[in-house]
Amino acid sequence: MPIAESRRGDFEKTLTHLQQELASVRTGRANPAMVESIIVDAYGTPTPLLQLASITTPESTQLLIQPWDPNIVKSIEKALQASALGIMPTVEGAIIRLHFPPLTEDRRRELVRVVREKLEMAKVAIRGIREDIHKQVKISEREGSLSEDQAALELKTLQSIVEEFNERVVAFGATKESEVTTI
Repeated sequence: MPIAESRRGDFEKTLTHLQQELASVRTGRANPAMVESIIVDAYGTPTPLLQLASITTPESTQLLIQPWDPNIVKSIEKALQASALGIMPTVEGAIIRLHFPPLTEDRRRELVRVVREKLEMAKVAIRGIREDIHKQVKISEREGSLSEDQAALELKTLQSIVEEFNERVVAFGATKESEVTTI
């Protein structure tokens, strides 16, 4: 199997990570992905919120968090307050509510900037993978396991894969930016 094609999974992992990062960026609507990865100190162990509670959206501007163990409500509340969400949780017995106010124009611009930073980080990761594969091809060519023509074909294949994934990154970014800027 060609070297570039065999490493396609590395590019896919970068896109998966980007999708997870973009899901955590707030849009005009409440989304469980915004809080799923928040780390809660439960039972003395750092644990993602997703593993401790069910997270639902009863309204488009509200998240409802129901811990499976009512004893960890305070730990979840503390983790939410310390998170970068900037929203104070409301505790109602064994249930935690998060109310998301409408985004201001300034906040929307700030979130677009955050989205663009995440996109750039994904592109940098893709360039890093490309550089690793490029080095691997050049080493194989010097060692004689690849001919000059095979190496050129590998590099051409690599470039087409990089272009494909960069286009996908741009598409994810455009979609997320439109979500953030839509009122």
